[in-house]
Amino acid sequence: MNNYYLMDTPVRFNYLLDALEFYMSELLPKHKTLDISLVVQEYIDEDLNIEGFTENNDNLKRPREFIISLSAYSDNLLLTLAHECIHVKQYITSLEYNEDEAYSKEQELYDSFIVHSELNY
Repeated sequence: MNNYYLMDTPVRFNYLLDALEFYMSELLPKHKTLDISLVVQEYIDEDLNIEGFTENNDNLKRPREFIISLSAYSDNLLLTLAHECIHVKQYITSLEYNEDEAYSKEQELYDSFIVHSELNY
């Protein structure tokens, strides 16, 4: 079973864990050994104006531990999280990030979560 955590993040961001679980089940339905920590922080890098980034936390050939960092000032945290989850999938399947693919697929993944949320809540 995959494990998802909020790390050093206020409780008001708990809703992101539901999205994280949904996104990863859509992207990697057969993977059950992932550990992903989610951090929402005030500033990631003031100079670069970054809304989010993903780190491979175990540096293995077949990584399973990741940290996703999101800026609390992101225009849309759920969309940014979708983008970063696509990077997790990329890293697991090919060990490389592809920004073009992440940008081209993030909206569809986000929209699927919104529909899923409306049907289940």
